Amino acid sequence: MQASLTIFDGLQRYNELRMARANVAMGRSALQAEKDATALQVCKACMDLLYCQGAVEHTMQKREESLQLLRQTEVMAEVGQKSEADVAQMRATLAADDYELTHMQSQTTKALLTLKQLMNFPIEDTLIVERPSVETLSILPEADGGVTPAALARNPRIAQAESQVAAARYGLWAARGGFLPKISLSGGVSTSFFRNMDTSGHAPFSQQFKNNAGEYVAFTLSIPIFNRLATLATVRSRRIALDRACETLDYERSELRRLVAEATADVRNSEKEMLKTNEQVEADSIAAHITTRKFEEGMASAIDVRTAAVTLLQSRVKLLQSQLTMMYNRRLLAYYRQASL
Repeated sequence: MQASLTIFDGLQRYNELRMARANVAMGRSALQAEKDATALQVCKACMDLLYCQGAVEHTMQKREESLQLLRQTEVMAEVGQKSEADVAQMRATLAADDYELTHMQSQTTKALLTLKQLMNFPIEDTLIVERPSVETLSILPEADGGVTPAALARNPRIAQAESQVAAARYGLWAARGGFLPKISLSGGVSTSFFRNMDTSGHAPFSQQFKNNAGEYVAFTLSIPIFNRLATLATVRSRRIALDRACETLDYERSELRRLVAEATADVRNSEKEMLKTNEQVEADSIAAHITTRKFEEGMASAIDVRTAAVTLLQSRVKLLQSQLTMMYNRRLLAYYRQASL
């Protein structure tokens, strides 16, 4: 029976253990990055669903207004204040609203199915998404920007790149250990027993087991001589891997700074767009109201009313889209700065 223990191996096993731990950390960071990417996709799908639902609400509102105006036009046509052409035009407007409503309802159903699929939510169950309030959002300060050290530390893609650098560095150190000599301690005990088959005279087993017992302890020094070229090739390849990992880390840090700057600009632009679109909705609402009054007084045609109503609907939907875009951009910016959703 014998046993051996490596006392020194150039810290190869120690560095290989550290490399394995770094690889585990890199895998965890990669998993977290995938989770965050899926969460952002779910957030985008929620915004798409809210947009479709809001467009359905605005289209239903326009259809109700068109229906009321049609009934009013029919009454006015009966007393000779409007022509049959005006009634036909209002019916065409109502038919167009019905088509647009059906189309947006279909888009809402598709958006809801997409969201359920991303969330792994049962298709047959009911999913209700509450629309966040826009009034609670404050304007982003002009000086608010940049990447904090905490954001760099919490970002999973940067953490993955840092773990990759650590694993490559430990792998390089382990390869360099192949140039160093190895020292090991070994020891063993042994005994023997024999029996002469031709004669009957031999010592009993217990006595031979005791008399023939022996032990040894040895130190072994191994100096690498003939495998230095192979070790040198391994060191060079791992040095290249370390350089590439460092380049990847620098790229991820630079990419995060670019994404934060881009998201900050998107938030500010969407805030300005929302304010301008809100003003446009107010102006289009006044224009639609005045055009309807003029139509009732015989100073505007049914086509003018339809044009004003369509313009108002488009501005309302555009305002809804700008609001949801601002919410998504804010959520994206918060993630880049805090690495949490």
